[in-house]
Amino acid sequence: MTRTAHPMRGALPRVSSAWLFLLCVVALFYVSEGSMTENLFCGNRNCYYVLGVEQTATSQEIKKAFRQISLKYHPDKNKDPKAVGIFREAAQAYEILNSESRREAYDYFLENPHSYLASLYGVAAAYTDAQIGFHWVILGTLLFLSGIQWINQGWHYTHVRTNIKKAPKFKQVVDQQWNEKYSAAEQKKMKKDKTTEQKYAELAEEILEARCELPDPPSVSSLLIVRAFRSPLTLFEAVSWHVKFKVMKKPFGPAEKEYLTKKRMGMSEWRWKRLTDEERYMHMGKELWDDGKYGHWLKEEAEKNDIKSQISAARYKQWKRWKKKVGDTNYMMAD
Repeated sequence: MTRTAHPMRGALPRVSSAWLFLLCVVALFYVSEGSMTENLFCGNRNCYYVLGVEQTATSQEIKKAFRQISLKYHPDKNKDPKAVGIFREAAQAYEILNSESRREAYDYFLENPHSYLASLYGVAAAYTDAQIGFHWVILGTLLFLSGIQWINQGWHYTHVRTNIKKAPKFKQVVDQQWNEKYSAAEQKKMKKDKTTEQKYAELAEEILEARCELPDPPSVSSLLIVRAFRSPLTLFEAVSWHVKFKVMKKPFGPAEKEYLTKKRMGMSEWRWKRLTDEERYMHMGKELWDDGKYGHWLKEEAEKNDIKSQISAARYKQWKRWKKKVGDTNYMMAD
């Protein structure tokens, strides 16, 4: 039994969650950079100016300046309401300039006022007294984005399966198979044993796997961090392939022919394994590893898609009603 996708499959493109996340981060950064800068170091004021010293002042001069301000504006010694704010600003400025690492980060900020993220990294490292290596930052970013990617894959896989099960056509097929598989007496017995719901769910899952074209389940090998660590091996394999089959002109073996068939048909390993032996034999019979036959196959597919586009235009209203009823999914059960 063949598996076919819905005619509108591919009309609704999916955007990578990693790219969406990066776009959101960039947007938030540019929108809020000004407000975040106000909360960094001494706010809108110059820390050196707050203490009344030059940027070239020594640590002893900075301590002396803070001591003088403390003697004059400490809340215990000065009851003026404004003294609290003045002393707090001086204490914050002294906390920045009294530490060599924090002062270095602040000087960098003065020279590069628009480099907020670099300055923030310098402050965090200075306060923790630990310089985090750049490779750890990259690793953490890859782990974070891979986590989002994994969640997105799992959600999409579950979302599609759930929507297919809710489709009236799918329920109709399950009910038909249910009545053909189990007699009235057997259904009555299952109802008595309270196993009807379990058996029905098992049958629905069986039909879903056999007759529906499903998206790939979450895969560790597709994660960004795995692909990044595997990139040297991928490059080596690509160079080896080029030398072996392009330069040395060696013939393709069974494994290479299967790989090219899957790649040129845009089929993942998971999808390939779900095919029956008859379906795999049929696809291999197209000999898509041959460039000439691959070009001919592409032409045939283009002509089919052109016909489908004309059909889909006539069925657009029907498609909208179906999508509204069963949810947003690009996958549908085969006829």
